Amino acid sequence: MQTRELWGERLLLRAARQVDAADLLRVYGDASLFRYDASTPITDIDALMEHLVQQQAWRRRMGLPPIMALETVDSGKVIGTIQLNRIEHSCGEIGYRLATRYQHQGYMREAVQIFLRYGFATLRLERIEARYAAKNHASEQLLRQLHFHYEGCLRRAIRLADGSLHDMVICSMLKEEWEKEYHAEVTNKTDKT
Repeated sequence: MQTRELWGERLLLRAARQVDAADLLRVYGDASLFRYDASTPITDIDALMEHLVQQQAWRRRMGLPPIMALETVDSGKVIGTIQLNRIEHSCGEIGYRLATRYQHQGYMREAVQIFLRYGFATLRLERIEARYAAKNHASEQLLRQLHFHYEGCLRRAIRLADGSLHDMVICSMLKEEWEKEYHAEVTNKTDKT
């Protein structure tokens, strides 16, 4: 699936590449970002580059957009990633990571807003959902601020890397909710190509 560059005020979302590995090592190598995750940190740059190559190839085969790097417009640094983990029946599931140093500054909020516009306006999805470990209060707060709707808790549905089972929350936004919530943004902004 071909993906163009997606622009926001402070961020450029574009396909993550091997040359981003040094910046992404701060994200994928940070154990604190994996405390609510089923996967484990990748602390070796060569392993991370191989991971990116494999993930992007798998996504092409599956018809999914690539993992998108979050590049700051002012510095050109890659500070995180966002992606659709799956698309089924006009429904996509997002996932994201942001380097600790850049958290609580509105970057992920902007990235998800850009990605919602891409998912609903470009990919023509009808629903975008997010799933997160119930203890992940940062994701809960972010998605609530973005007006995702809580749908429920899947009990003991995620096995974390340490082997423990935890509840998983699922929330979503429908296309018509996005259109209503972000109508002014949709009509006043366009993606740069």
